[in-house]
Amino acid sequence: MQRSSLLRVHRRVWVVLGGLVVEAGCLWIWHVSPSLTSIYNAEYTREFFAVFPWLTALADSEPFSDAASATAWLVAGLLLMTAGYLLALLGWRNGLATWLVIGFAAAFRVTVAALPGLFSTDVFSYVMYGRIAAVHAQNPYLAPPSAFVDDPFLGWVFAFWRDQPSVYGPLWTDLSQALSWLTADWPPFAQVQAYRATIIGFEALGLVALWWLLGRLQPGERPRLWLLYAWNPLVVFDLVGATHNDAVMLTLLLFGLALLLARRRVGAVAGFGLVALSALVKFTTALVVPLTAVAWARQSRDPSHVVLRLGMSLGLPLALAIGFWWPWFASAAPLLDAAGGRLSINSAPDVLALSFADPELARFWTRSIARGVFAVWFAWEMVCLWRTHASMQSAIAASARLLLGLPLLVLSWVWSWYFSWALVLAVLAGSRSRLLRLVVAYTLVVLPVVYAHQYLNEEFAPGWVLGMALAPLSVVLPIRRAGVARKLFETGGNKAMNLRTLPMPWGITIVRVMAGLIITVAAFEKFNGGGFDAFTRTSANLGLPLPGFWGVFIPLLELIGGLMVLLGLGARWAACLFIVEYFVTGFVLKIPRQPPFGGWDSMRIDLMLWAAVLAIAAVGPGAFALESLVLRRGRADLPMAGRAVPG
Repeated sequence: MQRSSLLRVHRRVWVVLGGLVVEAGCLWIWHVSPSLTSIYNAEYTREFFAVFPWLTALADSEPFSDAASATAWLVAGLLLMTAGYLLALLGWRNGLATWLVIGFAAAFRVTVAALPGLFSTDVFSYVMYGRIAAVHAQNPYLAPPSAFVDDPFLGWVFAFWRDQPSVYGPLWTDLSQALSWLTADWPPFAQVQAYRATIIGFEALGLVALWWLLGRLQPGERPRLWLLYAWNPLVVFDLVGATHNDAVMLTLLLFGLALLLARRRVGAVAGFGLVALSALVKFTTALVVPLTAVAWARQSRDPSHVVLRLGMSLGLPLALAIGFWWPWFASAAPLLDAAGGRLSINSAPDVLALSFADPELARFWTRSIARGVFAVWFAWEMVCLWRTHASMQSAIAASARLLLGLPLLVLSWVWSWYFSWALVLAVLAGSRSRLLRLVVAYTLVVLPVVYAHQYLNEEFAPGWVLGMALAPLSVVLPIRRAGVARKLFETGGNKAMNLRTLPMPWGITIVRVMAGLIITVAAFEKFNGGGFDAFTRTSANLGLPLPGFWGVFIPLLELIGGLMVLLGLGARWAACLFIVEYFVTGFVLKIPRQPPFGGWDSMRIDLMLWAAVLAIAAVGPGAFALESLVLRRGRADLPMAGRAVPG
C-alpha cells in the first residue's frame, strides 16, 4: 500500500510539472505579447494598460527590431507550452486526481485570456461586422468595413481586412449584431472584451460538453483524453488567447453530438439542429451533418424509418439554414471571392503549384486534383457508413478525418486553429486511435509554423508549408513497422534458437547513451567556440534561411535534447527532432560540398547519429532510462541479464 501511494505521488509530480511548464509558456507569451503584437494592434495594448496600469511593469513593450527575433521569441514560448503538454502526457497514469487536470486547464485560460497583446485581429473584425449590422443597419455580407469611414472602431480593424465583407455564417452575424447593439456606446476596448468574454464562455461550455461525451464514449480514459484537448497548446493559444469564433462553432457541435448520443428521437432531432447551427457560425461543420444523418438513419432496419430519419436529419438543418440566411443573403460573390484564397501561400496545393513554370495553370490543376480527391474521399466515407450500418461513433471518426483533410486539401488559406476542428472529434475516438495521434501531431506542428509564417512573410520559405502538411504523417507510418520489428527481435528471428543474450532494451541503451553523449559534447563545443553569434555566422555561411534563428535553436536543441537522449527522459521526442537535423546536415548540406566540411569523411558521423536517433524513435530509450525508472514503467518487463531470450 505504501509503494502504491508513492507511485501515485510520482505520477502526479510529472503531470504537475507538465502543467507548470505549460503555464510558464503561457506567462512567457503574456510577457512578450505587447512587443510581438505592436504591428497589429498597438491600440489594444495601450488601452489594456490604461485599464490595468499595475501590470505594465510585468510586460515587455519594446517592439522587436526584426521579424526573425520576434519569431524566435514567440516560437520559444509555444515550444515551452508544447514541452509541458508532452511531459504531462508522458507522466500520465490512470487514477490521477481530476482536479489537477481541470485546475491547470483553468489556469492556462485565465493567463491567455488576459493577454495584453492579441496575436490575431479577427476579434476586431467580429466587432466591426456586428456594428455594420447593428449600428449602421447595413448588410455585412455586402458592405465592407472600409465603407464606414466615420465609425470610431474602423481604426482597430487590421488594414488587410477592411475591404473584406463578412465571411462568417448568419448565426454568428445575428449574435454579433446582438452584442454590438448592447455595446454600441461602449469604448472600443470594452466592446472587444464583450466579444472575447462571450467566445471564452462558449469555449468553457464546450469543455463541459466534451467531458460528458467522453464519459459516455470513453469512460475509462475520460480525464486523459480531456487533457489531450484542454491542455493542447493550439486550443489554449488560438481558441482562448486569440479568441476565434471557432470555439462557438465547436461548442454547438459538441452539444449536438451529446444529444445525438442520447438515443432519443426528440433529442436526436434537436442534436441535428445544434450541429446545423454550428455550421451557421462557420461553414466547416456542415460536413458533419450528412455523415451523422446516414449513421442515425441506418441504425434502423425498416426502410420507411430510414427514409423518415434521413428526411428529419437533413430537412431540419436545411430549414434552419434557409431561415437564418433569409435576412442576409443577397449575393454569394463576396463569399466565393474570399473562398478563392487571398492568402494562397498558406495552402499546400498552392505552394506545390509555385514550383511549376506556369504557377497559375498549375494552381488550377493542383486545386482541382486535391479537391477532387477530397470529394471522392467524402463520398467513400458516406458509402462506408451506409453499407456497414455504422454507429454514431464511426460517423464522428469519419467527420474527424474529413475535418483534418479539409485544410490540407481544400481550403486555400490555412490557419493553425483550423486543426482544432478535427482534434475535438478525434479525442472521442480514444487514445489508441491512430487518428488521434495524427491530429495531435498536426496541432503541435502547425502552431509554430503558421505563426512563423505570419511574422516572416516573404522571408519564410514556402517549403515549410509543405513540411507542415507532410511531416506529421510520420507519427503513424512507422508505428506498425516498429511493432513488427520488436516482435521479430523478441523471438530472435528463429524459434529454434535459444541463446543466452542480453535483452534487446539493453542494446538500445548503449546506442542511446553514446548518441546522447556525442550530441551533448557537440553542444558544449558550439558554446565554447563563440556561442550563438558564432553559430549564427556559420548558419549564414551555409546558406540556411533565418540564420539568426538557427544560430540559437540548434545549440540549445543539441544541449537540451542531447541531455534528454543521454538520460532517457523524453528521448523519443528529442530523437524525432534530431532525425530532421541529421538528415539535413548529412544529405542536404554535406553531400553537395567538398571536404573538409562536405564529403564522406565529414558526413559519416551525421549518418551514424541519424541511424541512432531513428532507432531510439522507433523502439524507445531502452533500459535504465530516467523516464522508466521514475515512472516505474518498462523495467519490470525486462528479462534478467544472462537469461535466454524466449524463442
